[in-house]
Amino acid sequence: VYWLSARLWSVGALLAALAIPRGSDARALRRGPLLALTVGGVLAIVASDYLWISRRPLFFIEGEGLTPLKKGLEILVAGAALVGMVAYRRMHRRRGDLDAADLSLALGLTVLSELCFTLYARANDSFNLLGHVYLLLVSYGVFHALFVDAVIAPHERAGAMARELVASNAELQRLRDHVQGELAVTIRDLRSLQEQREDLLRAVSHDLRT
Repeated sequence: VYWLSARLWSVGALLAALAIPRGSDARALRRGPLLALTVGGVLAIVASDYLWISRRPLFFIEGEGLTPLKKGLEILVAGAALVGMVAYRRMHRRRGDLDAADLSLALGLTVLSELCFTLYARANDSFNLLGHVYLLLVSYGVFHALFVDAVIAPHERAGAMARELVASNAELQRLRDHVQGELAVTIRDLRSLQEQREDLLRAVSHDLRT
């Protein structure tokens, strides 16, 4: 129940994120409302399981396998993930976002995972195990998109820009020192020429008086 609910929640959140404009500052997207929504969703799932779901075999019947409801929900998650995969792929082609490419791949693997979860007959058969392997890859893709691409990569780019700025400042300082040196030499030459001019004028003036 909780595992299926988590997948429904994750795929639904990624689909909902498609409708949010980049850089949106809506109050509903702040931590408080999102935390309240998540806690409310968890409490609703726990209450449903305690009061209704756990009282009857809705998803799996021993000796028979998965119920039509379980298969239908897995196909629903797979269909939603397929829609999200196509949407994020288009976003990647349109904007060139690396995180959109990672999320598209993750949702594509989610489709394969959900299809595997519609085929197993026992908890330890190959389809169930393969579905969980796909989900591990999905988790890595989502982590890479939401943390590596969104947090670490910009930090690394900022660090690279800072290093380039330091190198540029060092080059500017070197050029400044060079210009100051050339300026000092020029001023010294001008003073020397001024002194030579004054000596010449004094000599000519002396000769004229003589």
